[in-house]
Amino acid sequence: QPHALFVALRPAQARAERASRGPRGDRAGGRGAQAQSQARAKARLLQQAFDAETEGLKFQPLNPEAAYRLAAVEACLHKPDAALDHLRQAIVLGWLDYRSLKRDPRFDALRSNPEFNTLIDGLSARVAELRSKIPRIK
Repeated sequence: QPHALFVALRPAQARAERASRGPRGDRAGGRGAQAQSQARAKARLLQQAFDAETEGLKFQPLNPEAAYRLAAVEACLHKPDAALDHLRQAIVLGWLDYRSLKRDPRFDALRSNPEFNTLIDGLSARVAELRSKIPRIK
């Protein structure tokens, strides 16, 4: 005869087992559907951000921050070529903040891209060059 504790746990285990199953009896349960729903919501938000930043750059084509923001969204959307193109555009327009670029998590998908790292190195060198031209106050 099973121990009384195990007998008491069986209904709770059965309920937990049923709850962990999805509507078709699969083991992923609601978690799989929830993850899919979250992924769709994230994709919609990224698409909205992309649309807004594209419009922003059209409205302000000479704004380096607008080009940078669009590049960041494109990096999140796993569009590395477009992201790098807009980063180059931001740099041509005057973007110099290489430290933000190094730390911005939106560019994580590009960290291993040699072109991305070349852009960061070039910005760093440009900032160092500009600093060297600033007269020192004694």
